[in-house]
Amino acid sequence: MCADGPCRAELVVGGDGGWRLDTQDGASEGRLTDAELDQVLDAVETTGLASASEVATVCAADSDGTSFSYSWTADGEQHEVDSCETVIPTSDPLVQVLDQLAARLED
Repeated sequence: MCADGPCRAELVVGGDGGWRLDTQDGASEGRLTDAELDQVLDAVETTGLASASEVATVCAADSDGTSFSYSWTADGEQHEVDSCETVIPTSDPLVQVLDQLAARLED
């Protein structure tokens, strides 16, 4: 829990590699390397999150924990999963790539 309420971070990556990271500490933006963009695009193509169906029985945000949501667009279709609604497998390629990218950009 952050001093001013729930902690929040939002990472948006565009199809051109531009990114913006908004956190409680401020915002930053930049451009992914070609290799990083390729990783994100590959992960979007191979993610299984859109078909994740195991219902979450606990929402970490309800107990001052951290909940996560991922949204992405593939083939013109918007998708979103939220850890308070669906169990998000940490082994999913999109989760792994975006979490690693967010950790690097927050440093």
